[in-house]
Amino acid sequence: MRIQEQGYYIYDNERMDFAETQKFSEDNSELIVPKQGDDIVQEYLKLLKLQKRPVYSVNNEATVKAIIDFVEAGKEKNGVFTLLVQKIRVVDL
Repeated sequence: MRIQEQGYYIYDNERMDFAETQKFSEDNSELIVPKQGDDIVQEYLKLLKLQKRPVYSVNNEATVKAIIDFVEAGKEKNGVFTLLVQKIRVVDL
């Protein structure tokens, strides 16, 4: 939460500012509820005759950086799934 509130983080001794990009992303994103997600998957399954299959990759990096990397590599159609895992320390009192 601290990183989100301050709008940047430090990676490899470099400050990574994301507040403006994050706002742009939020303003230009669409919420897909589970039912819509299921409908999308079902439609995809009907299109198995696609000539070009999607390429998947898993990257351990900031979502915004991953998107920028894909765009700079010339990828025009990008889908990003962000999984935020927060480590929770449980203390037995």
